[in-house]
Amino acid sequence: MQILQGDHVVQFNEFERLIDRLQYYNVIYEIFHDLDKDENKSIDFEEFKKGYLKLLEKFSEAKLREEFNKIDKDHGGRIRFEEFCDYAVDNKVIREVL
Repeated sequence: MQILQGDHVVQFNEFERLIDRLQYYNVIYEIFHDLDKDENKSIDFEEFKKGYLKLLEKFSEAKLREEFNKIDKDHGGRIRFEEFCDYAVDNKVIREVL
């Protein structure tokens, strides 16, 4: 997702898009932070399961584990913020930022 034109300087015509992206990632961070109950900057399966069931419809443990493993790309047993961001953007988890 390229925001700048490649010169690493925010031009006036790029500023609005930059602000939109910052707002989008702030919303993703807030969701991540809410799921990270032990505040260790990662989400384990139990935190994921509790948050997922609270926000969305109920799935079987196997289906939740499958979804967790999709997000946990390095298979470290925890979802890092970077992995969560990639998943949220790729799957359009957030459709619109207010």
